[in-house]
Amino acid sequence: MNSSAIILCAGKGTRMNDDSKNKVCFECAGVPVIKRIIDNMRLSGISCFVVVVGHRAESVMACLDGEPGVIFAYQKEQRGTGHAALCGLKTLKSIGYSGTTVISMGDKIINTAVISGLLEKSGHAKAVWGVQPVEANYNGGRVVVKDGKPYGVVELTDAAFMTLADAAPEEYAAKLSEIRLNTKKALKVLNLAKEKTPEKTKRLVDKDFTAEEILSTPFSNAGLYCLDVDQAIEAIGTFNASNAQGEIYLTDALEWFSKNSTIELFEIKNADDMRTYSTKTDLRSMGVWFMRKATDFKSDILAGKLNDEFVRLYGDQSTEQKDRYIVLIDKFISKFGDRKVVITRSPGRLNLMGRHIDHRGGGINVMATDSDTVFLSSPRDDENYVNGHLDRAGFLSVKERITEEKGRLENQLSDIERHRDEKDKLLFEMERTLNIGDAVKDCKTIKKTVLLALIEEIRVHNSKKIEIKFKFEDLYRQALDELENAS
Repeated sequence: MNSSAIILCAGKGTRMNDDSKNKVCFECAGVPVIKRIIDNMRLSGISCFVVVVGHRAESVMACLDGEPGVIFAYQKEQRGTGHAALCGLKTLKSIGYSGTTVISMGDKIINTAVISGLLEKSGHAKAVWGVQPVEANYNGGRVVVKDGKPYGVVELTDAAFMTLADAAPEEYAAKLSEIRLNTKKALKVLNLAKEKTPEKTKRLVDKDFTAEEILSTPFSNAGLYCLDVDQAIEAIGTFNASNAQGEIYLTDALEWFSKNSTIELFEIKNADDMRTYSTKTDLRSMGVWFMRKATDFKSDILAGKLNDEFVRLYGDQSTEQKDRYIVLIDKFISKFGDRKVVITRSPGRLNLMGRHIDHRGGGINVMATDSDTVFLSSPRDDENYVNGHLDRAGFLSVKERITEEKGRLENQLSDIERHRDEKDKLLFEMERTLNIGDAVKDCKTIKKTVLLALIEEIRVHNSKKIEIKFKFEDLYRQALDELENAS
């Protein structure tokens, strides 16, 4: 059997603030994260994948439906990464697999060269451990190394707990703040300190390490491993959950392999070689890195690489439509340069009845049309927004429309009270209220999207007055001034 990988996708991903699907199913530049992970691993020679599912398992399984070489292992209870990995390891064992396997988290998109390097190094040790410089992954567990030998991994929360050993209770909060522990983890440590006394040292293999020694290590755990299946199962079977998180840590395997087998570290020096995310904001930022330049799309269209997609969308009009896309791309490049872009297609429809009530739960009767609107867009490095259209005679820019239609900005803000601080939900609600006719005619969708992107904080006073704080307050004020001057 060829190389295998275990991908841990059972977590809740609470910081995404969206429980509609598992964290790994959200798209990064148009492709679900889990599919990007598997695609990169395939290029490294991996053909067998065990995906450990748990929370919202059905969404992960649906996302990977039809993917060759993928099998699933179920983690019923969230008992930590060690337990999740064990579920995957036992599944591999049950299908007769032996040898080493790559183990990775489901929220990390890893460069193909890193996976290949990890596999290559596995020929020299039963465990190959991915590490990063601490500055690249500050919140990761600290990989303790002395005289070139790795001794173990101490999670940041556990190292933080150790720092409290010489401190008075009233100093605990300040100590944790110095370590830059986030609020959630700091509360766990403080609660643990109420139940047990912190120890000054941590014994790893045959040596004792102080909190200072642990926190001064140059390496953080990267959450990427290549382990011998049989030895990993044996190792995890000896672990317990007596730690600050109350979980079975996969990271405890480093100490086990250091004591009982062979282990080598694999340093991932370039932060771009391992992209990870915790929130939707992180995911959007990560998506920009995977975007392609306008000329890349043009080359693919001209080379026929997108022929099947054009036929699927446009049928016997696919040739004419390809020419239309090329014109759009050329126009974009002439105006903005060859930038990373997203191409978005919005198909048209006719509302035969029920116009403008579907977003309030009403019934509608719609008919599709053979027209569509295609957008080519690119992120900017500043707060400015520039909009253009191929038909400049019939369509004005967003700025001109705002100046022309006094009061539209304030009217758009009136919907904010419904969802106050749920900005992601609000953005979805406001976008889906609009039909394509509106979007093409007066760019209302685009203006609302930009407006919401600028919102930093929303407060609703007892008097029902809405107070909005913008990220770029000067820009907002400038827009209001223009509206006022136009009157």
